[in-house]
Amino acid sequence: MAFVLVLAGCLNWATRGACERRYRRLLAAPAQALFGDEGLFCNGEFAPWILSGSYLVEAAALHDPPARLSLVFQTFNGSSSARVEKRIPIPQGRESDVPLLQQKLRAKCPKAAIRLT
Repeated sequence: MAFVLVLAGCLNWATRGACERRYRRLLAAPAQALFGDEGLFCNGEFAPWILSGSYLVEAAALHDPPARLSLVFQTFNGSSSARVEKRIPIPQGRESDVPLLQQKLRAKCPKAAIRLT
């Protein structure tokens, strides 16, 4: 019985700071956003351009420093809906990719308000 109590105490002590350690590790990781034909993968989450429960509503380029993209998705969770905004910094030297992204988003999401350039 004493062994089980000591083991439980050790496990509790070892996992006590797990959330904080994970949060610090995520902050230290390089930010990554990938644009694909079917959607956006950003910070470990996939957001589809068009799906029955989630779709792109608006995309805008914010040019005040730092330059970034603002993508707004409408999501449904059964009984209600919410708008989720994702802000993605534009890396230095990659500003020339934004018009191509605008063209592809307009073709993929014709009902969305796309204002990237």
